[in-house]
Amino acid sequence: MADAILSLYRSAAQPALAQRGENLPKAAQRPGLAIIATGDGEVGSIEQRRRAAGRAGAEIHVLERLGHWWMLQDPAPGRTYARRLLGRCPTASDGATRASSHGERIGCFWGSRQE
Repeated sequence: MADAILSLYRSAAQPALAQRGENLPKAAQRPGLAIIATGDGEVGSIEQRRRAAGRAGAEIHVLERLGHWWMLQDPAPGRTYARRLLGRCPTASDGATRASSHGERIGCFWGSRQE
């Protein structure tokens, strides 16, 4: 996950950021989760984040009063939302999983390519 996040941050310059925005509707082909921390002023307005999540077809969960590092402030809600999402993903018996970089099986493909 850290590799994916760093790759995203490093590519978040124009025109890469605009291209990612154009591709948001393609993300709706897979289950998605958008966690919006209301105290996070680093990643656009709440309305911008809601609009992007909506275009991507992502399930939206709001974390009131938490900031950019919500996963350190209070990780439990995010963990619950992620587990619910993963519980709806295909299983290994469906042939739709892959191994993560840490060896565990993931039932949904994340990102723009399937490995």
